[in-house]
Amino acid sequence: MIDSWLGVEPSSSIILESDRIEKGRTSTNTDSVVNSENSKIGSSSSDGRKRRSTNTKLRIVDALLDLVNEGDYHPTARQIAVRAGVSERSVFQHFNDLNELHTAVGQRQFDRLQKFRQPIPQSANFDKRLKIYVNQRANVLEAVTPIRRALMIVEPSSTSLMQLRQTFHQMNIDHILESFTVELETVEANHRMLMIDAVEAVSSWHNWEAIRFQGNSVARAKKIVELIIRSLFETALK
Repeated sequence: MIDSWLGVEPSSSIILESDRIEKGRTSTNTDSVVNSENSKIGSSSSDGRKRRSTNTKLRIVDALLDLVNEGDYHPTARQIAVRAGVSERSVFQHFNDLNELHTAVGQRQFDRLQKFRQPIPQSANFDKRLKIYVNQRANVLEAVTPIRRALMIVEPSSTSLMQLRQTFHQMNIDHILESFTVELETVEANHRMLMIDAVEAVSSWHNWEAIRFQGNSVARAKKIVELIIRSLFETALK
């Protein structure tokens, strides 16, 4: 069952209280019987229902993400339903538990972030590649900030969120390897992984959040990250 979007105030968050959950389960069981009968009509009808179900889930997840990105870290099921153009009951029925919801939200967020990743020209000099990397990374970090803030409370206890965190971590590692291939190849082998981890730490969301929290604009925050990464490579390549 979905206990709460943020683990607090279950009556107002995207959550079902126990009696509503049982109603949802009863409804789901009834729907299963009806679907079983309808399946006799043909596979095309079944495929149509699956597509509608998938589209509804996507609309719900997009609505939730949009509300959080607009600054509402505690969107209610009613708000989500209105934004998604579905019934409030539909919000409750389409996700069996928090892990399923978190996985769907994380995957959708990951899909949305792909537009910020463009190939890094390997022929460009270090300064150019550094600037491209930091610009792309800043776009990603700004985009994930609202949802990361909203999920920090429940992240440590959510298996799916911890797995997604590792996915985003690996995404940045791959980005670093693509951006600084030339420089990393010149670093001593026993220090190479240390350098990658150092750059990843500097460009992590937690570090970005700390820099922005100090009142720095996005432009100034990017300069700070550039300065630190440049210093790391200059020190390693001496």
